[in-house]
Amino acid sequence: MRLNPSIVLLTLLSLEGCSRNHQSASKGPLRLGFFPNLTHAQALVGWNEKLFQADTKIFNAGPAAMEALIGGSIDLCYVGAGPAINAYVRSQGQVRLIAGSASGGAILVSHSARQAEDLKGKRVGTPQLGNSQDIAFRSWLRQHGLDGRDNPSHNVSVIPMPNADLFTQFRVGQLEAVWVPEPWGTKLLQEAHGHLMLDERDLWKHHRFPTTVLIARVKTLDERPEEVRAILEVHRALTESSRTDPSGFAERVNRAFARLTGSRLSEPLLRESIGRIDFTLDSMKEETAEIAEHAKFLGYLPSSDLAQFFDERLIARIRER
Repeated sequence: MRLNPSIVLLTLLSLEGCSRNHQSASKGPLRLGFFPNLTHAQALVGWNEKLFQADTKIFNAGPAAMEALIGGSIDLCYVGAGPAINAYVRSQGQVRLIAGSASGGAILVSHSARQAEDLKGKRVGTPQLGNSQDIAFRSWLRQHGLDGRDNPSHNVSVIPMPNADLFTQFRVGQLEAVWVPEPWGTKLLQEAHGHLMLDERDLWKHHRFPTTVLIARVKTLDERPEEVRAILEVHRALTESSRTDPSGFAERVNRAFARLTGSRLSEPLLRESIGRIDFTLDSMKEETAEIAEHAKFLGYLPSSDLAQFFDERLIARIRER
């Protein structure tokens, strides 16, 4: 059955409405959103160590964060490529991707299923309707003829819910499988006796795809470029640290995760989960365009045109120094 975009997609405010109902981006510090996932590691460390010259707001999944971005409640956000594209298209180009952040770090974990057809008639969880893992899973299902379009018996029930709830529901046997970002995937493997059914990297030609990107409102880029540049400087420094001192960076991420969630990740869990992630400034335009095509095919988007989506002028200047 084709998804109904009117149900799936965010209720986005018009720019005129945003100017009336939200604080102007020209007042006070910039406002930066991110999620409590290891795929948002630079944001976690920057938040915990007070490196960003910005107020921060924490979200659980991409669509809700993009509603806040388009509505003007935040100025920039670390978010999955799927919701970022959604925000760009639905806002008629009023957001821009300004830097890459992470590749990899999303896996499909199951109880007994070992191949796609084992999921027929089963319940499988994703973090939120329309988020990056939801798009990836539904696209993967269609590639295996499991969306029920031609044969209802092949349908898989996709159940969107927050990552913590997915973990609980999987552990008690209410879900056969879940497609989630790290560290939730590895937690399911190590703490809920899950089986690694699929690493999303294996679906991509170059074993890489944009799990997390950094995006900003056009209004913010136009009116406050130096403040955006300062955030990008921190983002670049943390990304470089992940490469030059991976163990030290992982420890910094774990301290931030513990402060945010109240629970420190065990060393084995941290090593395995962060080992699936490549932190990068690369926006991966080709892979991002492919995600846009998937989202359009699923009915999440009316268009996959990303002609003005990428604005890497600031990060390019930073990288040249």
